[in-house]
Amino acid sequence: MRDDEALERSSGNIFADLGLPDAELALAKAQVVLQINATIEQLGWADIDAADILGISAADFVTISEGATISAFSYEDFALLLERLKAAAAGGSNQALTLAGRAATAGFGLPVAAGSGPIKSGDVSFD
Repeated sequence: MRDDEALERSSGNIFADLGLPDAELALAKAQVVLQINATIEQLGWADIDAADILGISAADFVTISEGATISAFSYEDFALLLERLKAAAAGGSNQALTLAGRAATAGFGLPVAAGSGPIKSGDVSFD
């Protein structure tokens, strides 16, 4: 650091610190992606296996897991992937998460239960 530079304490949201639009949403998405990655690593799943279990293409999985262009996917997409991951890790079926009468979300069109409404950042638990 040069003598004429000052340090500034982070707000805790790097997206807000950088002045990016929708900083809270971007942080919520990043937190879900971190949880997805940590869970997959803990389970020891290979990328291709995780993509198959989550019902997405390997290319989409790599894009998500690397945090590339998280703006291209909705928060709902990430939250649904986390739900699928938790169900699969607990021995549940992905079929339970893709109910009849489902609606497609934005992004890569992951199915969500009809009538479930929008998911907000407080709706997903990171336990």
